[in-house]
Amino acid sequence: KDDALRGFEKVIANGDRRQIALIVGKIFITKFKTGGDAVSDEIIEDLERLAISWRGDEIELGALRLLAQLYIGRSDYYRGFEVMKSATVANSASPTTRILQDEMNLAFEELFLGGRAKEIPAVDALALYYDFRELTPIGRKGDQIIRTLADRMVEVDLLQQAGDLLRHQVDNRLNGAERAQVAAKLAWVYLMNRKPAEAIIVLSRTRQAVLPREVAYQRLLLEARALAETGRLELALDLLSSAEGPEVDQVRAEALWNGERWQDAGEAFESGLDTAWDSTAPLNAGQRTQVLRSAIAYALSEDALSLQRIRTKYLEKMAESPDAKAFDVVTLPVPENIGAFSDLVARVAAVDTLDAFLEEYKNRYVLPPKGPDKVAANT
Repeated sequence: KDDALRGFEKVIANGDRRQIALIVGKIFITKFKTGGDAVSDEIIEDLERLAISWRGDEIELGALRLLAQLYIGRSDYYRGFEVMKSATVANSASPTTRILQDEMNLAFEELFLGGRAKEIPAVDALALYYDFRELTPIGRKGDQIIRTLADRMVEVDLLQQAGDLLRHQVDNRLNGAERAQVAAKLAWVYLMNRKPAEAIIVLSRTRQAVLPREVAYQRLLLEARALAETGRLELALDLLSSAEGPEVDQVRAEALWNGERWQDAGEAFESGLDTAWDSTAPLNAGQRTQVLRSAIAYALSEDALSLQRIRTKYLEKMAESPDAKAFDVVTLPVPENIGAFSDLVARVAAVDTLDAFLEEYKNRYVLPPKGPDKVAANT
């Protein structure tokens, strides 16, 4: 290195800028390959000056390529991809530029498919994708990058951005069962944004005669819930009649509740609780809400026998819960506590069960499931 530096000083004295650039470039490459101070700020600043001061040939392109490698090594993806663009503008036909483009394409894939995008804020990852989406590979890899990015947006509740990415996939990129599955995720995003009509439209446009049973089940749940949210109770119930499962029971019960079909709603909520009354485990918040809704529905339908049955089955468990007083109010004769009963009905009715449904759906289907828990449907 000492000999190289002495030779470098002689070249500087001769004033040959081309030779200076070549030697400086070799020194940078030597330091880069030997590690240590390869990514120091000083080296990057010197290399930037070289790229700016020498224009129009392979020296500039070699400096840009090395700069891009250093930026990517530092996880400074934005500057790395910007350098690639500069090289393309400088000389798109150069072999060096083509090599640099291949390297940047690989870095783009590793960023979004290799999980490195999780190291940067979600908004920055989205900006990187939109600013450099020309690096997106064609075919299945490109589609997977977009869906992976959409999942990241979902994780941080950037639902509008996730919806835009998924809608592009559904409208322009996918076919068959894969399109139907991505459309289900898009419908979920629409429901999260309180747009049930748009959820129904996207599910209708992507309907397939033959689908994997789990995909068909997911789409059925979403469409039935969206129909119920738009007041089309009979259509929702007709759709649910072709499937079975605890989630189907829950959606059916909520639809009947929204349609004020109190007797059927009370039975649906009670059926959905299954044998929770006989379990050793305490009732969770969702189960307690179901108990209260079932009891209220029976009270509103004036079904005294069913109301007494609910009280007998769940009195002990509800007495040990924060909802003990509420349970007493809804299961005691209404004329004796009409004011408290009316207030409680209003409070329970105001509970937004759509959020609970969507959160459960998200944990089960939208984000990768953690276990082999699969639910099949009769389609």
